[in-house]
Amino acid sequence: GANPKNKIPYAIEYNLGVEQQLQEHLTLKVDYVGSMGKHQYVDMNANTAVTPGAGSIQSRAKYPQYGPFSDSENMGSSSYNALQIELNKQMSNGLTFKTSYTMSKSLDYQSDPYGLSPVDFYNLKPDWGPSDYNRPQMLVFSGIYQLPVGRGRKFINNANLFTDDVLGGWNVGTIVTLDSGQPFDVQANGDIANTEWQSQRAEIISGVNRYVSAGGGGSAAYKSWVNYAAYKNPAPYTV
Repeated sequence: GANPKNKIPYAIEYNLGVEQQLQEHLTLKVDYVGSMGKHQYVDMNANTAVTPGAGSIQSRAKYPQYGPFSDSENMGSSSYNALQIELNKQMSNGLTFKTSYTMSKSLDYQSDPYGLSPVDFYNLKPDWGPSDYNRPQMLVFSGIYQLPVGRGRKFINNANLFTDDVLGGWNVGTIVTLDSGQPFDVQANGDIANTEWQSQRAEIISGVNRYVSAGGGGSAAYKSWVNYAAYKNPAPYTV
């Protein structure tokens, strides 16, 4: 199924930044970057039970004469807000580098219409949260240094052609990337609410640490940072 009167999706992007030259070859750039999306495509189960409960699911549906069905609606939203800082050094004295840092938050109802769907077709609000690809912090450093060896450089600058071909003209480069991990969902085991709602979530056990030190929380073949004992299925007919 699909809404024949779906609105057209659109996105608005906006940013504000300032760039300052600190030294002859060194610049600093600071930006605020934001965007929001409206009427985004969402795919989920429609005509499910309106509320959790025991007994027949269809008796609690809006249209009990029809069963649940996959429905496409342009009713999703998204937002992105970020602080972006960039320190850029142009080539001088054999050295060039760029350091970029981003602190951001990306939010939506459903990041991938063919992935995990919102739980309740009639109430999307509980699914508003970090996007599947949300990375709160990212730091990237890249640089190249020309080794001062060979003709025209500080060391062995009078080398013959053979020596210069072997020892001269070398560069050392690196790229270092540090970023936050992606968010994840912990799913309940089955239709606990008895509603045909999709992607129902597990319940957090109060007072139990949800994370474990490296190498714990899993079998010998698979190690996890997540403490499985911190989650459980919700009580029957609840969300």
